[in-house]
Amino acid sequence: MPPTPDLPDRLHQALTALGDLPALRRLRIRLDEAGENSLNEVRQFRLLQKACREDGAVQEALDVVGWSAVAGRPTVGGTAETGAMIQAFNTMIERHWEE
Repeated sequence: MPPTPDLPDRLHQALTALGDLPALRRLRIRLDEAGENSLNEVRQFRLLQKACREDGAVQEALDVVGWSAVAGRPTVGGTAETGAMIQAFNTMIERHWEE
């Protein structure tokens, strides 16, 4: 998956389309509780993985942007594709979810 500058925006659109889905609401709360300087981008991505495990609709929204099997991706020693996903998710948070 080559990095694209619009990926964080497309990711935001896909997740926003879910509306007030409880798993997505819990994800936002967990990210807020983690604070701005949470351990790192990987921790934030792990929270996204948890949301995917909690509700398949989150994974289905990610499928729209080409992100398959998010919950099962290794975050330590992972692939370049997973690294790109982690960066794109973090950028999406910074652009759209931080107040």
